[in-house]
Parts: sequence; structure tokens; C-alpha cells
Amino acid sequence: MNRGGGGGGMFGGMRGMHAGGMHSPTTDNLTDENILGKAYDNKVVMRLFSYLSGNYKYAILSLIAVIIYTIANVCIPLFIMFGIEQGVNNGSVNALHLIGIGFLFLTLIHFGANYLQFVFVAKVGQEILYALRLHMFNHLQALSPSFFHRTPVGRIMSRSQSDVLQLQELFEMMRLDRLFTISGVTNSPFGNVA
Repeated sequence: MNRGGGGGGMFGGMRGMHAGGMHSPTTDNLTDENILGKAYDNKVVMRLFSYLSGNYKYAILSLIAVIIYTIANVCIPLFIMFGIEQGVNNGSVNALHLIGIGFLFLTLIHFGANYLQFVFVAKVGQEILYALRLHMFNHLQALSPSFFHRTPVGRIMSRSQSDVLQLQELFEMMRLDRLFTISGVTNSPFGNVA
């Protein structure tokens, strides 16, 4: 039995949700100024993870590359310290050569991990944005004509494009390696070597 009208969907049993009802969106109550929310909402962030399906492999590879990059980034000053202590201060040219070769390999690992991180984070970010745009487009296509009659099209387009643009800027600026590097330097067993 359907009480109160409203039909199905999320607001199925609520009154006043039909096209002319008291809670239906109009240009008066659908302004961006009236829609207030928290600056950070955990539910929204968790919904973004649903767009990650099919890209878990690249996300995990990106995370592994970030961890390897961080370890290499923390080890670079250690190799320099070992080179000064073992090679220069002790006068051992062989030790300095071995540490130099190790430093070269460490630098190649550092570069490779940094490259993979940038490639995979960008790939995952673009795939998420594509899925989000596709979902928004399909949702807009499924809306009733009365919604477009009540809501200015410019507001819909501006809102959908600016939200996706904000996420795109977030993915472009995302540098997880900074957080891991700071954590790695402060928690390094050699962090308090004099």
C-alpha cells in the first residue's frame, strides 16, 4: 500500500515530493547557497572508491611505487653519509666506489618508482573521472523533463563541470609520496644519527 504519494525511489513514502509538492526542488530552494554541507564528508569520499572498480591493480601498483620511492628517497642521504664516513674519512677508495655504485642503483630505483607512481596515479585518476562523468551523464539523461523545466540548465552544467574539475585538480596535485617521505624521515632508524 502506497501511503502519502511520492511513488518509488529514495523518497518513496514521503509526502510532497511530486512535481508540485512542498519539498520539490524549485529555483528558489535549489540554489547553491542553500545547499550547505561539511567541507569533508567521509561518505562522499567512500563513494569515490566505488568508481575505482577495475582499476585496483593500477591503484595497488601506484601505492607500491610510492612506498618504494619513499624508501629510496630516505636512503639517498644515508648513502651519502656512508660514502663520507667509509670512503672519505677512512680513506678507502674501494668502499667509496662500492657505495657510489650502490648510490647509482638507488637513484635508478628512485627514478623508476617515481615515474611509475606518476603514471599510475594519473591513469587511475583519469579512469575515476571518466566513470564519474559517465555516471553523471547517464543520471542527467534519466531525469524527467519537469526537473529541467524547474532547474536552469546553466546551473546543472556549471555544477556538474565544476565538481568534476575540482576532483581533476585534486588528482593532479595528489602527491602521496610527500606524506610517506615525511613519515619515513621522521621514523627512520638513522633519523637521529649525529
